[in-house]
Amino acid sequence: MENSTHPLQIMLMDQAPLEPDSHQIPNETSKGKPEPPRHIRLTGHRNHQAASIDLSGIKSPALLIDRHMDIVWQNKAAADQFWQNIGAAGNGNPRPNLLDLISSNAFEQRISNYSDYLAFFLNQVKGHLSEDELRQRISKLPADRQHALASLIEQISGDYGQGELYGGYFKQVLTSGKQKTYAVVAFNCGKDRLIIFEPQADSPPVVGRQIQSSATDRFERIRCQPNPVPSSYFLLFAQIRQASLMRAEMLAEDHWRLINALCQRCLRTVERFGGVFGQHADNGFFAYFLVDQNVEAEAITAIQCALQVKTETIELGRQWKISKDWPRDINLTIVLNYEEAYLGTLPSSSGDIITNFGEGLRVARAIARLTEDGEIWATKPVISRLPAAKVESLRFGIRRTDGSQQKHFQRNGFATVGSLFDLQRAKGSLEDEMSVLPITQIFDWSEIEALGSE
Repeated sequence: MENSTHPLQIMLMDQAPLEPDSHQIPNETSKGKPEPPRHIRLTGHRNHQAASIDLSGIKSPALLIDRHMDIVWQNKAAADQFWQNIGAAGNGNPRPNLLDLISSNAFEQRISNYSDYLAFFLNQVKGHLSEDELRQRISKLPADRQHALASLIEQISGDYGQGELYGGYFKQVLTSGKQKTYAVVAFNCGKDRLIIFEPQADSPPVVGRQIQSSATDRFERIRCQPNPVPSSYFLLFAQIRQASLMRAEMLAEDHWRLINALCQRCLRTVERFGGVFGQHADNGFFAYFLVDQNVEAEAITAIQCALQVKTETIELGRQWKISKDWPRDINLTIVLNYEEAYLGTLPSSSGDIITNFGEGLRVARAIARLTEDGEIWATKPVISRLPAAKVESLRFGIRRTDGSQQKHFQRNGFATVGSLFDLQRAKGSLEDEMSVLPITQIFDWSEIEALGSE
């Protein structure tokens, strides 16, 4: 915020005549809707003298929520900037419910950091409601929303956001690529809570959306071809380990909810990083990263996407453990491969499906069957297409076991599939080709540019 006059100083009026507390005892308009308040009462100001804030003086996005989590007042800036004018969420209603707003599907589709919104507002209302009251409000939502919010209640800190006065920052990241940072002030006004979002200097758009647009253009060029065309692409294959055990131990409804939630999360991540989602396959999925002219950039984004997908899976597993008291981890094995082969599209009633005519996907699927739970593996052609500077910051290599059964890590090393695994476990006809294929395990990236994930 600027160092000049603080916006709250402009709005404060000592000993001002107070308007009726219309947000507590609403006046009915001709349409039967309560009028939003024009002033809110403050206490404890200058030796307990009465004071109020003129809400019309707040030009930054701001809203006032009551104990029922109804938004009893919000200005146009909040509806336009913070809630992105989602009409279906009820911004035209003087008292939309906060949970209805953040649970709107239309709103979620416009927000990249949707989970940050949920965590922020849960922290704000957690200091204003008891945990039982909050859970009671959440229990009225659809089942899928209940699971996400209930797990977040357990995760957020018990102290954060519980004070009467809060000051901090909130970053909004839209799926369009635009970012905006707000300096946030929140405080209790009797039984209500006022939250003001002061916009800071705009952040530059994330490049993830630009990559997604260029990937869409490349897909469109393939789709327009009457026949498959020779193409270069990276493949990301992901598979849930011990999926049959999970299916056996879960109710059918819980199992499909878990698989669907995972695929939806990963679909959004793949698209944010410029990939083209292939389809669900073998209790997992695969995606393409189509190469145009800059193969190095596509190699980087494919690896970034794999690391982010792993993070999303861990987060979903933690939420599932809390909400369902589930004893197991959800492990997703990921394999990255590079291939030059023919690509084409197949028309279907739901849209064109991209398809390849190479062996890359079969190889990636076979490697996934051989590896351990929750690991990321890449073939040597993937790493070879990274720029030298990125190779230095990527932590990858091979863990070998010597004759004394001691494990050693060979940084930046590779090993053939045949030297690491029993190829009979691959259950396919690729043993000869795979036996000499060099692969490596990816652990993390110390300088990863988290496109769209901040």
